[in-house]
Amino acid sequence: MASEFGVDKPIWATEFGWLIDPEQVGRPECRNDPSFSGRLWQLVSPQQQADDLVQAYQWAETNWPWMGAMLLFNYGFYNPGSCDQMGFYDIKGRPAETALRNMTKNPVPARPVWNTPQLLLSDVDAPALLRGAFWVRNRSPELLQWTVLGSSSPDFPLNVEASSGTYRQPLLFRVDPTGKPLGIYTATVQVQAKPWAPMALPVEGEVQDLRVILRVVPEVYRDYLPLIQR
Repeated sequence: MASEFGVDKPIWATEFGWLIDPEQVGRPECRNDPSFSGRLWQLVSPQQQADDLVQAYQWAETNWPWMGAMLLFNYGFYNPGSCDQMGFYDIKGRPAETALRNMTKNPVPARPVWNTPQLLLSDVDAPALLRGAFWVRNRSPELLQWTVLGSSSPDFPLNVEASSGTYRQPLLFRVDPTGKPLGIYTATVQVQAKPWAPMALPVEGEVQDLRVILRVVPEVYRDYLPLIQR
């Protein structure tokens, strides 16, 4: 998709793994189980399973920037009383579990993502304070907290209502549009976002300049959609 069609999409490997040869873990009778039909060519030794899994993660880290989560299949499916092939993808208690635990891992960085508030005002409306809010979201599992470092608002007065907060709390602000003619105006609020708990995680875009956009227009038209209930 990437090389032939230019598709730039993150991909998740939702089930991948290597199938252990039952004969090499003391279950030779399972080779004849119907669930192994068509799968015998996939069989590897327990050590080969470990090596291949570690190399798969390393290959993706080095060569596949589009690869997102890689979900291993599987952990804990093995049943000593069953020959079902799914149990032989299991890594629990096998060399692959140790190899993956000991593998060098690069933590997923915290990636704070903020919205861009847009305020709309008609020049025929009576000037009034406008309110808006920034919200931070994170593209990794860690919870975030934010701190306001400063603001720049040469076009109109802007005041933030708190200096710090968590990912659950909006960064509220007030804008005074008094006297602004038709046009588009901007202000910036500089913030810093860090993981909530103290941990040595990298942060992409830790400090950002967030934009507030104020649009003063001749008239504001409002449409109301009907309320639909099931």
